[in-house]
Amino acid sequence: MIRYHKSHTIITGLLAGILLFSLNLPLRASGQVQYVGPGQYLHIDNKFDTGHRFSISEAPYIASVHNGYVEGIYPGLTAITYEDTGKIAREYIGVKGLLPSNPYLRVGQKQALYLFGVPKSSISRWTSSNPSVASVSRKGILLGRSTGTAQISCHLKNGDQFHTVVDVISRNLRDESIDQKVAQATEEEEEYGNILLSCQETTFFMKKKDSYKPKVTVRKLNGRRTTPELTWTTSDSSVAKVDALGKIRAVGGGIATITCQADDQSLEFSVNVITGGESGGSCKLTLLTGSPSKKRNYTLFKQNAHNYSSYDNYLAWHGCAHCSLATVLGAYNQDYEGIKPNEIISGIEKKYADPKAWSREHEQHSLRYQMPLSLHGISSLLEKGKVSNEYVPFFSYDEARADIINHLKTGNPVIIEVRQKSSKTGKSSRRWTNSYHTMIFLGIFTDGKVLLCDSVNRSWYDGGQRYKIVTIDDVMEYMFTSKRTTTSYYYDGASSDGGYIKIFDE
Repeated sequence: MIRYHKSHTIITGLLAGILLFSLNLPLRASGQVQYVGPGQYLHIDNKFDTGHRFSISEAPYIASVHNGYVEGIYPGLTAITYEDTGKIAREYIGVKGLLPSNPYLRVGQKQALYLFGVPKSSISRWTSSNPSVASVSRKGILLGRSTGTAQISCHLKNGDQFHTVVDVISRNLRDESIDQKVAQATEEEEEYGNILLSCQETTFFMKKKDSYKPKVTVRKLNGRRTTPELTWTTSDSSVAKVDALGKIRAVGGGIATITCQADDQSLEFSVNVITGGESGGSCKLTLLTGSPSKKRNYTLFKQNAHNYSSYDNYLAWHGCAHCSLATVLGAYNQDYEGIKPNEIISGIEKKYADPKAWSREHEQHSLRYQMPLSLHGISSLLEKGKVSNEYVPFFSYDEARADIINHLKTGNPVIIEVRQKSSKTGKSSRRWTNSYHTMIFLGIFTDGKVLLCDSVNRSWYDGGQRYKIVTIDDVMEYMFTSKRTTTSYYYDGASSDGGYIKIFDE
């Protein structure tokens, strides 16, 4: 991961053409975009510092690398290339700002401004310092009205601002400086590639016979959309097929990578076709996530399988949290791949939990009074296991629903806690539990349903039990927010054990 640092240095770019990228992704994993502003810095993590040689492999005018920092120079997208264990790896860097930067207009000409690296929903308003020279609409459309200069500002809801200066010249004036800028941009296109492919979603969960067409955006360096010929291919036609227009069709269970190619640029999509399910004590499930595609090898457990060599009765009563932790930890850290719930107790939990608390829960208490791991405990042990995550203890329903859906679209799971009480009706139900229960959203389907990892069998569910396909609201109805924080690894009351945990790919 790359951390964010501020600088007072202000660097203004002078190029007319730059790379545009329309994704809005979290500040996390390799293979996704991490953002910084012009004149600001991103610090490269220590795990990447030693023995690596960094270089800007694309569009070096966007950012630079020196002394372990990435400096944002000019709005757009670039990539840092470095060698990691003999393989070439990349970190994608997005520099936030208004595009095109310092545009030239003729009187009467219109130009759309684009705020790169920031969601449109974050924009509050646009203003011009001199509307008689250049006005700007609510949607960021410039209009040259008379010769002169004006500063255009984009104001965000959080108070941040981005600025650019527009020069408006006479309708009939021939200006050599404009010709020079166009020529310079053309040279950059030839050297660094003249298009960029992007898509807001790159991981898809599908059921057999489902179809879906990703919305791929193709832009030139000057920011304008273009329509080059796209070539679509699949890595496994027995799992997923794709036609010449990019429509993906799920054929059979498994994983496949769909590739979209245009000129020398390509974009990968991870496709997971889910069929059937498993109902035994445990099962394996391999999923593809991200772009480029990355395999995740999950092991899903049944808490009352009664096949654990130790802590068997404890897991039957309280093992949902340990099952969920083992599933995620094993998928996100190869050192723990295949780890079992009972091995969590005797291994990483015993190592990092308070010794008295661990002994109380696993050696002293009778089964009835033992407690499962809390969400805080799960999050803490994931961090100890080098799995990046964010515990969200407090939430409102609508905000949490949107947050979880957006996170699942990145291909990364969410660990959740439910109870028997419905947040909608206030009535008790045994649909998911008769007390409290921990489960995992593994992904979201193209039709909006979710893939749910559940350590308990449900008589009402017609299909495999270890993972189920359900609506997100059917589960979230029983989620609940915390009312206070806790530092306990173990459940110490509903008021401190609500919320959810987002897992990140780092």
